[in-house]
Amino acid sequence: MTTSRSLATFQSKVQAFAQRVLWPGAKPSEITVGRLPSGSYNRILTASFRKQGFYAEFVPAEHLIIRIPREDRAEDLGGMIELDKDLALLNFIDQQTTIPAPRVVQYDMTHGNEFGRKHMVQTRLRGEPILNFYDRLSPEVRCKIASELGDIYRQLLNTQSRIAGIPALPAGYGPLRIAPFPSAGPAKAIDYCHAGNTTEPIPLLQLAEGMLEKQKLATLISLRSRGHEMVSEKGMGEWREETEGLASL
Repeated sequence: MTTSRSLATFQSKVQAFAQRVLWPGAKPSEITVGRLPSGSYNRILTASFRKQGFYAEFVPAEHLIIRIPREDRAEDLGGMIELDKDLALLNFIDQQTTIPAPRVVQYDMTHGNEFGRKHMVQTRLRGEPILNFYDRLSPEVRCKIASELGDIYRQLLNTQSRIAGIPALPAGYGPLRIAPFPSAGPAKAIDYCHAGNTTEPIPLLQLAEGMLEKQKLATLISLRSRGHEMVSEKGMGEWREETEGLASL
């Protein structure tokens, strides 16, 4: 009942959105709207286009996925609904690897659209979960799957950055960007540059120290703002000396 009610709520919106953005000029009868099982973070809707008439056999069908974050549940989920990070990761994989991941077709980080919400449109990959039929596969097919998984891991491990961070969404259609740790905020993102095999590895101790320092200083500042006299400039200076000692280990 919940699924059908939700689909009825969004069906006309998806139809209007598809005719305006995805397939301008398409007839309503050429567009099919559906829904897949949704998760805690997103509603998952489907939109398919199949040309009708004389040119139908010359125009391939298209099948897309529309992800709409459950912004109304963000507080219950710890505020971790961050569509921009999902977009950046998918774009990063698409541009830097040959891993068969969904491709981002369109997105809107505003509420000025048919849904009145942020959303992302991506290609729908054909197939079904491999665990549904893995026990019925022959040894030869299992070996092929293992080989393909090995290639995916190899590509992921070979994709390196000169700085530690996470992919960030560029402004407009600019180059890939990386938001460096420990802040990992989009405002401090820089253009991505592949490290290659000759770059020195990122010192993990330095990374951990930077994250610890930021968290520690934020706690000390918070305590001082609430009148804790025990947190003095001297105390903060002594703590900095301790972290410098850790860095020399």
